[in-house]
Amino acid sequence: YEDLLARTGRDALTGAYDRGRLETAGRQTIAAAGEAARPVSLILIDIDNFKTFNDRLGHAAGDAVIRSIAKEVMAAVRASD
Repeated sequence: YEDLLARTGRDALTGAYDRGRLETAGRQTIAAAGEAARPVSLILIDIDNFKTFNDRLGHAAGDAVIRSIAKEVMAAVRASD
């Protein structure tokens, strides 16, 4: 049960926030940043020609690329980010 709760709101493949959590936590983060007069940023990543990559090398290889990118991004930001 604890493991399930820890994963709630996270993408199963990458561990990053999923859309539902982003919509909820994102609104709260933006509101809090506005109240504190602090900047807020959002990173969106579009992998060019990813469908072609998946078609050529398969979805397992594509999943590995997505996991790798997510891992690198999450390693580059603070836990509070």
